[in-house]
Amino acid sequence: MPLAGLNATATYVNEDHDNTHKESRPSVKVVAAIEIGTTYSGYAFSFAHDPNNVIINTNWLYGGSSTEIATKTPTIVLLDNKGDFHSFGFDAEKYYLSLTNHQGWRLFRRFKMALHKNCSLDATIDDLEGNPYPAIELFTTTLRFLNGHLLKALHTKSSTVLETEIQYIITVPAVWTDEARHFMKESAFRAGINKERLELVVDSEAAATWWTGVNIKDNPDINLQTSGSKWLVVKIGGGTANVLAYEVLPKGKVKVIQKASGGAWGFTNVEQQLLENLDQELGVGNLDKLRREHIGDYYELLQEIEDKTRSRYIFSQDACVVRLPYSLSQEVKKHRIQTAKIKTWFDSELSSFIDHIKTVLNTNLSLRELTNIVLVDRFAESMYVQNMLSDAFTELKVIIPQDPKLAVLKGAVLYGHNSGTDISNQSDSI
Repeated sequence: MPLAGLNATATYVNEDHDNTHKESRPSVKVVAAIEIGTTYSGYAFSFAHDPNNVIINTNWLYGGSSTEIATKTPTIVLLDNKGDFHSFGFDAEKYYLSLTNHQGWRLFRRFKMALHKNCSLDATIDDLEGNPYPAIELFTTTLRFLNGHLLKALHTKSSTVLETEIQYIITVPAVWTDEARHFMKESAFRAGINKERLELVVDSEAAATWWTGVNIKDNPDINLQTSGSKWLVVKIGGGTANVLAYEVLPKGKVKVIQKASGGAWGFTNVEQQLLENLDQELGVGNLDKLRREHIGDYYELLQEIEDKTRSRYIFSQDACVVRLPYSLSQEVKKHRIQTAKIKTWFDSELSSFIDHIKTVLNTNLSLRELTNIVLVDRFAESMYVQNMLSDAFTELKVIIPQDPKLAVLKGAVLYGHNSGTDISNQSDSI
């Protein structure tokens, strides 16, 4: 059962943490968090006088029929045929599909995961057609757009807040190296965000911050304020999955007892598997030909595959039907694939992550008293994911907080308000 209500921002302690930077930083009136996700991005903020009232943008103009993701927008950048920034997110998606001539236009999607391979400042990322572009420019453009959108939303709430009075928090995956984190900070600086007002936080630690601020009205048997209680926070998103654990201390303080760790076990890998299966069925090379000759149709096919794999009803039928563009196949309009096969791809991703969780639990003796798993992020509401975790950890109860997809963003805001006594040295060192 989803949990509702906000109680109080938790305070994190870290014995090795130097708290001097909080005391020395200038006055902060607003904390703003930005999340560049593998598939979707967004922002949130709250004011210092009312930190728990976290404001999420709910006015993204989505092009599809789903309102489920209106609080975030696709991580998509569109450059015009002159190489200049044109649009981001749903707007970029919609405009790109409306073009009758795509020549010279460049669309980038799913580029966050590229930093797992190469995060040097001279790294490049391919656009949809396979042409390289400087990665640092792409991330800078993304942060500049999201920050600009954020500032407009903020000024509708208060016209007196100056940009120099905003503390920025940017979320990063636990699996990122120090080099990747430096890359993100450099992108933020180039986007105009003052380095004195910027902190990075690991996404699962941000989610834990939000979770420990939740007042569990629907389940009074669970008490977050019980000193000595221990919780496992599991985050499963589009590109990565990770886990951390914390313990409740006296006076409502919280201490991380297992740093965030994980891997690239996100479900975008399932989409790639389906795409490769389709390529084999249609004849290897046909999809590449579609991309070269009908890039708009190719992108619509990618959308179709994404919609199918993230549908909560994907396993409710024996087969999954993917609609094919006319330019790809004039004879075969649909591709049918047995859901049992798709399930093996999902199982592979989740099983690898479950094995990682088991390793964490077995090597950290202090985690043997855990009784609950808190599941957050994009796939937290998936019954398939919930059931696999419940079956793998029969002694633990799986709990889904309210708005699990927004736990990282909201938690990052709360983290920013408590920065300096917060969550763990993994975040404090970046």
